[in-house]
Amino acid sequence: MSQQGVETAKAWTRAYNSRDFAALEALNDADFEMRSVFATLDSKVSFRAPDGFPGAYFESLHAAYESFQVVPDEWIDGGETVIAVANAEWTGQRSGVEGRTPIWVVWWVKAGKVLREETFVEEAPALKAAGLDRC
Repeated sequence: MSQQGVETAKAWTRAYNSRDFAALEALNDADFEMRSVFATLDSKVSFRAPDGFPGAYFESLHAAYESFQVVPDEWIDGGETVIAVANAEWTGQRSGVEGRTPIWVVWWVKAGKVLREETFVEEAPALKAAGLDRC
């Protein structure tokens, strides 16, 4: 994958944070799937393009958060995957409480298109999902 996958993930994150749906759709594969621990309490729920992502995903996210941004600190090229070691910076929709949650974001990228994105709140499951577990 080399640097192309990392650059695709960086562009995806910029589009995500700016809520640029057109850019996200252009970066995503037609069969894109997203799993996020922040948009729903059920980790088995996924948002699939075109109906579930970006529209339904961001509606779900906005129901819980007034603001929500992914702030990467480190990028890891895993070959067919890219991982961002990041923080989710958020403000609660009803409470107004601000918070920062450490996260690991994994993208599966092929030919410059994002096939799948999944967010984790623990490092080990993220590395395992990306095929980089150390066990």
